[in-house]
Amino acid sequence: MTSLRLGAHLPWSRKSEFLNQILVLGLAPEVAFKGPDLDILEPSELDDLGRIVADKGLRPTVHAPFFDLNPGALDPLIRTATHQRLSQTFDAAARINAKVMVVHPGFDRWRYPNLDEVWTANACDFFMPYLAQAEAYDCRLALENIYEETPATLVALVDHLSSDYFGHCFDIGHWHLFAKLSL
Repeated sequence: MTSLRLGAHLPWSRKSEFLNQILVLGLAPEVAFKGPDLDILEPSELDDLGRIVADKGLRPTVHAPFFDLNPGALDPLIRTATHQRLSQTFDAAARINAKVMVVHPGFDRWRYPNLDEVWTANACDFFMPYLAQAEAYDCRLALENIYEETPATLVALVDHLSSDYFGHCFDIGHWHLFAKLSL
């Protein structure tokens, strides 16, 4: 029987308020970054956080920024910005020894009507170079559903990339809000 490991969402900007409480409860923090957080990170802060969490026998999760970002975007400049933020997040994840990095895919049928195949191809190309990095850091990439009405684009990405370091993180709340299929 495997032991159940639970976590708690921890915005980077609020770590000084809530980290100790999360750790006292025996929860692994899911450190959530917003884009601008990544521009002002101090490596020593990340190293300290990683050490504190490891001393409790835990490995954190990292939640990548998602506002204005989209790995399958049709606009190459949006994908470039998304690459920059994901690379910065990977660097932070490595410093704190994160086991998983949660990424929002950015797909929704309203912004990409009848473009799911184009979006998926762009997203596959986007994520491919990160697979080796994920393996090197022993940090899995997990796509979290958000606006998807069906799992089709997520299934296509996970199947196409076919890596032990690339998978899905199911958000039941998002599913109930946006999905057109029942569980």
